[in-house]
Amino acid sequence: MSMSLPQYRKSPLSILIFAVLTTYFIFTGKANMFFLIYIFWWDEFIQTIFGLFNYFFRKSRIENLSGYAILLKGRFFMLFVYFIFIVVIFGFMLALKSDTQNAMTTFRILFFLHWEFDLVLLLIIIREAAIYLSSKDEKISGKNLSFSALVTLHVSIVLGVFLWTFASGRFEWFNLNFGEDANKFIILPFIIIKLIFDLLKFKSNKDSHENQLFTK
Repeated sequence: MSMSLPQYRKSPLSILIFAVLTTYFIFTGKANMFFLIYIFWWDEFIQTIFGLFNYFFRKSRIENLSGYAILLKGRFFMLFVYFIFIVVIFGFMLALKSDTQNAMTTFRILFFLHWEFDLVLLLIIIREAAIYLSSKDEKISGKNLSFSALVTLHVSIVLGVFLWTFASGRFEWFNLNFGEDANKFIILPFIIIKLIFDLLKFKSNKDSHENQLFTK
Protein backbone atom coordinates (compact mmCIF):
# COMPACT_ATOMS: atom_id res chain seq x y z
CA MET A 1 0.00 0.00 0.00
CA SER A 2 1.31 3.45 -0.85
CA MET A 3 2.23 5.83 1.93
CA SER A 4 -0.16 8.57 2.98
CA LEU A 5 0.65 12.25 3.06
CA PRO A 6 3.48 13.05 5.51
CA GLN A 7 2.95 14.99 8.71
CA TYR A 8 3.14 18.79 9.09
CA ARG A 9 0.85 19.82 6.27
CA LYS A 10 0.12 23.51 6.14
CA SER A 11 -3.05 24.79 4.54
CA PRO A 12 -2.98 27.94 2.37
CA LEU A 13 -5.16 29.59 5.02
CA SER A 14 -2.64 29.08 7.84
CA ILE A 15 0.18 30.22 5.54
CA LEU A 16 -1.68 33.40 4.59
CA ILE A 17 -2.69 34.13 8.20
CA PHE A 18 0.97 33.94 9.22
CA ALA A 19 2.04 36.23 6.36
CA VAL A 20 -0.74 38.80 6.92
CA LEU A 21 -0.31 38.87 10.69
CA THR A 22 3.45 39.30 10.64
CA THR A 23 3.26 41.91 7.85
CA TYR A 24 0.75 43.85 9.93
CA PHE A 25 3.12 43.76 12.92
CA ILE A 26 5.93 45.04 10.69
CA PHE A 27 4.02 48.08 9.46
CA THR A 28 2.69 48.90 12.91
CA GLY A 29 6.22 48.81 14.34
CA LYS A 30 5.57 45.75 16.52
CA ALA A 31 8.06 43.43 14.78
CA ASN A 32 11.75 43.70 14.00
CA MET A 33 14.15 41.43 12.13
CA PHE A 34 14.79 39.29 15.20
CA PHE A 35 11.02 38.74 15.55
CA LEU A 36 10.86 37.20 12.09
CA ILE A 37 13.95 34.99 12.19
CA TYR A 38 13.23 33.81 15.73
CA ILE A 39 9.62 32.89 14.89
CA PHE A 40 10.91 30.98 11.84
CA TRP A 41 13.16 29.03 14.22
CA TRP A 42 10.28 28.30 16.58
CA ASP A 43 8.15 27.15 13.64
CA GLU A 44 10.76 24.54 12.72
CA PHE A 45 11.41 23.62 16.36
CA ILE A 46 7.74 22.99 17.14
CA GLN A 47 7.40 20.84 14.03
CA THR A 48 10.40 18.83 15.23
CA ILE A 49 8.86 18.42 18.69
CA PHE A 50 5.76 16.90 17.12
CA GLY A 51 8.08 14.73 15.05
CA LEU A 52 9.52 13.53 18.37
CA PHE A 53 5.97 12.78 19.57
CA ASN A 54 5.56 10.63 16.47
CA TYR A 55 8.72 8.73 17.30
CA PHE A 56 7.61 7.95 20.85
CA PHE A 57 3.86 7.47 20.39
CA ARG A 58 3.34 6.43 16.75
CA LYS A 59 6.26 4.18 15.97
CA SER A 60 4.05 1.71 14.12
CA ARG A 61 3.09 4.44 11.64
CA ILE A 62 6.68 5.43 10.76
CA GLU A 63 7.87 4.03 7.46
CA ASN A 64 11.58 3.82 8.37
CA LEU A 65 12.06 4.06 12.14
CA SER A 66 15.87 4.00 12.22
CA GLY A 67 16.14 6.56 9.42
CA TYR A 68 13.52 8.72 11.12
CA ALA A 69 15.51 8.68 14.38
CA ILE A 70 18.68 9.76 12.54
CA LEU A 71 16.82 12.63 10.89
CA LEU A 72 15.39 13.71 14.24
CA LYS A 73 18.84 13.83 15.85
CA GLY A 74 20.31 15.72 12.91
CA ARG A 75 17.45 18.19 12.90
CA PHE A 76 17.74 18.90 16.63
CA PHE A 77 21.48 19.44 16.21
CA MET A 78 21.00 21.88 13.33
CA LEU A 79 18.28 23.75 15.23
CA PHE A 80 20.63 24.05 18.21
CA VAL A 81 23.33 25.54 15.96
CA TYR A 82 20.82 27.93 14.41
CA PHE A 83 19.52 28.89 17.86
CA ILE A 84 22.96 29.93 19.07
CA PHE A 85 23.61 31.87 15.89
CA ILE A 86 20.21 33.61 15.91
CA VAL A 87 20.29 34.58 19.59
CA VAL A 88 23.94 35.70 19.60
CA ILE A 89 24.03 37.46 16.20
CA PHE A 90 20.49 38.69 15.70
CA GLY A 91 19.56 38.87 19.35
CA PHE A 92 22.41 40.34 21.32
CA MET A 93 24.88 41.77 18.78
CA LEU A 94 22.34 43.57 16.61
CA ALA A 95 20.30 44.67 19.61
CA LEU A 96 23.34 46.32 21.15
CA LYS A 97 23.91 48.25 17.91
CA SER A 98 20.26 49.24 17.53
CA ASP A 99 18.25 52.04 19.04
CA THR A 100 16.82 51.58 22.54
CA GLN A 101 13.29 50.74 21.38
CA ASN A 102 14.46 48.06 18.95
CA ALA A 103 16.75 46.56 21.59
CA MET A 104 13.91 46.45 24.13
CA THR A 105 11.66 44.74 21.56
CA THR A 106 14.31 42.07 21.01
CA PHE A 107 14.77 41.36 24.71
CA ARG A 108 11.02 41.27 25.30
CA ILE A 109 10.74 38.66 22.54
CA LEU A 110 13.53 36.58 24.06
CA PHE A 111 11.77 36.48 27.43
CA PHE A 112 8.27 35.93 25.96
CA LEU A 113 7.08 39.35 27.11
CA HIS A 114 6.09 40.45 23.60
CA TRP A 115 2.39 39.62 23.13
CA GLU A 116 2.48 39.84 19.31
CA PHE A 117 5.32 37.32 19.16
CA ASP A 118 3.60 35.12 21.73
CA LEU A 119 0.38 35.23 19.70
CA VAL A 120 2.09 34.04 16.50
CA LEU A 121 3.91 31.35 18.50
CA LEU A 122 0.61 30.18 20.00
CA LEU A 123 -0.98 29.98 16.54
CA ILE A 124 1.92 27.81 15.33
CA ILE A 125 1.50 25.45 18.30
CA ILE A 126 -2.27 25.21 17.72
CA ARG A 127 -1.71 24.52 14.01
CA GLU A 128 0.79 21.74 14.63
CA ALA A 129 -1.31 20.22 17.43
CA ALA A 130 -4.37 20.19 15.14
CA ILE A 131 -2.38 18.52 12.36
CA TYR A 132 -0.95 15.96 14.79
CA LEU A 133 -4.35 15.06 16.26
CA SER A 134 -6.10 14.88 12.89
CA SER A 135 -3.53 12.61 11.23
CA LYS A 136 -3.22 9.75 13.71
CA ASP A 137 -4.01 7.11 11.06
CA GLU A 138 -1.56 8.33 8.42
CA LYS A 139 1.77 6.81 7.57
CA ILE A 140 4.75 8.98 8.55
CA SER A 141 7.90 9.67 6.55
CA GLY A 142 10.97 11.73 7.37
CA LYS A 143 10.44 14.10 4.44
CA ASN A 144 9.75 17.14 6.60
CA LEU A 145 12.56 16.35 9.03
CA SER A 146 15.32 16.53 6.46
CA PHE A 147 17.77 19.42 6.22
CA SER A 148 15.96 20.68 3.11
CA ALA A 149 12.97 21.46 5.34
CA LEU A 150 15.17 24.02 7.14
CA VAL A 151 16.01 25.88 3.94
CA THR A 152 13.77 28.85 4.82
CA LEU A 153 15.55 29.34 8.12
CA HIS A 154 18.98 28.96 6.53
CA VAL A 155 18.25 31.43 3.73
CA SER A 156 16.72 33.88 6.21
CA ILE A 157 19.87 33.93 8.34
CA VAL A 158 22.18 34.53 5.39
CA LEU A 159 19.87 37.10 3.83
CA GLY A 160 19.32 38.78 7.19
CA VAL A 161 23.01 39.46 7.76
CA PHE A 162 23.38 40.85 4.24
CA LEU A 163 20.26 43.04 4.34
CA TRP A 164 21.05 44.41 7.79
CA THR A 165 24.55 45.39 6.63
CA PHE A 166 23.21 46.82 3.37
CA ALA A 167 20.24 48.77 4.75
CA SER A 168 22.10 50.21 7.72
CA GLY A 169 24.77 51.77 5.50
CA ARG A 170 27.67 49.63 6.71
CA PHE A 171 29.13 49.01 3.25
CA GLU A 172 31.94 51.57 3.14
CA TRP A 173 32.01 51.48 -0.65
CA PHE A 174 28.23 51.88 -0.96
CA ASN A 175 26.69 54.24 1.53
CA LEU A 176 22.96 53.61 1.47
CA ASN A 177 20.87 54.15 4.57
CA PHE A 178 17.10 53.85 4.62
CA GLY A 179 16.80 55.60 7.97
CA GLU A 180 13.48 55.00 9.69
CA ASP A 181 12.33 52.66 6.89
CA ALA A 182 15.35 50.33 7.26
CA ASN A 183 13.47 47.80 9.40
CA LYS A 184 10.66 47.48 6.85
CA PHE A 185 13.15 47.11 4.01
CA ILE A 186 14.98 44.36 5.91
CA ILE A 187 11.95 42.42 7.14
CA LEU A 188 9.65 42.27 4.12
CA PRO A 189 11.88 39.93 2.06
CA PHE A 190 11.69 37.40 4.90
CA ILE A 191 7.90 37.33 4.70
CA ILE A 192 8.07 36.85 0.93
CA ILE A 193 10.63 34.03 1.24
CA LYS A 194 8.62 32.29 3.95
CA LEU A 195 5.41 32.61 1.94
CA ILE A 196 6.98 31.21 -1.23
CA PHE A 197 8.64 28.22 0.47
CA ASP A 198 5.54 27.35 2.51
CA LEU A 199 3.29 27.48 -0.55
CA LEU A 200 5.75 25.35 -2.53
CA LYS A 201 5.89 22.84 0.32
CA PHE A 202 2.09 22.73 0.48
CA LYS A 203 1.84 22.16 -3.29
CA SER A 204 4.48 19.42 -3.14
CA ASN A 205 2.66 17.61 -0.34
CA LYS A 206 -0.69 18.00 -2.09
CA ASP A 207 0.66 16.61 -5.37
CA SER A 208 2.31 13.74 -3.51
CA HIS A 209 -0.92 12.91 -1.71
CA GLU A 210 -2.95 12.99 -4.93
CA ASN A 211 -0.45 10.74 -6.70
CA GLN A 212 -0.54 8.25 -3.84
CA LEU A 213 -4.34 8.18 -3.86
CA PHE A 214 -4.25 7.55 -7.60
CA THR A 215 -1.83 4.61 -7.24
CA LYS A 216 -3.82 2.88 -4.47
